[in-house]
Amino acid sequence: MEHLNVVIVGGGMVGLATALALSQAGFSDIALIEQKPFPVINHDAQSPISTRVSAITPASVNFLKNIAVWSDLSQTRMGTIDAMQVWEQYDKPMMFTSASARVPALGYIVENDMLVAALSERVRECEHIQLILENPLTALTRTSQGILLDFDNGQQICANLVIAADGATSWVRKQLNIDIHVLDYQQHAIVANIATELPHQYIARQRFEATSTCAFLPLADLHQVSLVWSVDTPMTDPLLALAPSVFTERLAERMDHCLGQLTLLNDRQHFPLISRRAVHYTEAHVALVGDAARSVHPLAGQGVNLGFMDASLLVDTLKIAKKQARQIADAYILKRYERAAKANAKQFLTVIDGLYHLFKINNPVVNRIRQAGFQSVARFEPALAWLMQQTMR
Repeated sequence: MEHLNVVIVGGGMVGLATALALSQAGFSDIALIEQKPFPVINHDAQSPISTRVSAITPASVNFLKNIAVWSDLSQTRMGTIDAMQVWEQYDKPMMFTSASARVPALGYIVENDMLVAALSERVRECEHIQLILENPLTALTRTSQGILLDFDNGQQICANLVIAADGATSWVRKQLNIDIHVLDYQQHAIVANIATELPHQYIARQRFEATSTCAFLPLADLHQVSLVWSVDTPMTDPLLALAPSVFTERLAERMDHCLGQLTLLNDRQHFPLISRRAVHYTEAHVALVGDAARSVHPLAGQGVNLGFMDASLLVDTLKIAKKQARQIADAYILKRYERAAKANAKQFLTVIDGLYHLFKINNPVVNRIRQAGFQSVARFEPALAWLMQQTMR
């Protein structure tokens, strides 16, 4: 049986980033477990962009620079958000700009596969990180020395600290019987890439309605956007059943024809929107990060950014403990990370849930009050500045 200091379960964006951050912070005897093969970096600007993308905030850019990954990403395949336009009624939008926020960009649209590929390449180069690939875990057991992990091939590892980065349906969380709060939004997200008649001008556009939230995220090509259309579940199948040309006509109408005529560039994909939030993120010898700790509505595209912040907060907590010669896997040490991570996410999650429920109300009086609020915020620059700070965390 092998004894390791830290084992990370889950080799997605957050798990890989956590492993790199730990290695660069001076930790060793690290293993990362992932069941799927890692994607290969695609630097060809002409090949199709994946439909699964993330909006990376300036804070996350700084984190990725600190772990020496940001420069590995192909700039020719990356969309830039210079401004955000948000509306309920198209003639009365709110506009957020990078100039007002005094930053080079509000964010960047990056393919998930490209980011995972870049992170995994860096992890392969780290001598302190052992990769365990395509070898399923079968059991997790608490012992006096930490956490015992059993694998399908008979391998066993005893870990001082297990970091669960294995997603919204986390296997580790289930094995530990950590309770979760589940909120089924009764919606599906439809995602696709769209060619547009008019240039997107590096503006992310989002329209709110009672039955849906529709967003266009600017891709590297000025005439291509990533669509994220969150619709009430009964609307999902009828929309997916539409012929591509009819679907894009319906979409253009829903977005007030802001980018002219639209064309589908690939097959539409969809997935249910369900929020799962762990009651607690840590126990002795265990910490949850990213979607394993909490998954969120894609209303503002912040899931991976919260995950990167978890990684940063956890590594900072462990660095301090190590410097003080304390046991990094002790429950009270890990609680410091949990308190910081929950505080970081709380305000954002409150805003997202509030917006979701506010726009679900379809009442003439509420609609007028809501629209008046939109206009008040749009005219009040300090409020706009605060909202921009929330999107860039």
